[in-house]
Parts: sequence; C-alpha cells; structure tokens
Amino acid sequence: MRVATAFPSAAHQKRLLALLAHPPEEAARLLLGTVIVPRRGRDVSAARIVETEAYLGEDDPSAHAFRGRT
Repeated sequence: MRVATAFPSAAHQKRLLALLAHPPEEAARLLLGTVIVPRRGRDVSAARIVETEAYLGEDDPSAHAFRGRT
C-alpha cells in the first residue's frame, strides 16, 4: 500500500515527482490504491484513490486544453 501525506517529507516528494514523471496513463494507473493521509493538528483523515483520469495533452479531445487557452 502506498501512502501520501498532505505535507510530504522530502523523500515522499521525490517519490511523488518520480511517479508523476511517467506518461499520464501510467501515472494514473500507479496512483490507484494510494492512500492520502492529510493531517491538521491532531486530526487525521485517510482516503484511498479509487479512480483516476489521464489526459494526453492538447491533442487529446477529452482534455480541457484541447480547445486552446480559455
């Protein structure tokens, strides 16, 4: 199980950036199942990523950028 916190350590940030450097469809697949654990003071929550979307840039008709700048 992968865990990401709201304020990740330098090591977590490095791993997250490495993951997001993959092509979008691969990064989306890798994010599935990751548990995000935001902490605010003593309050802790957790959520598992169960759905992702991947857009392939300006040439992807389903991407917001497809129609240009808005």
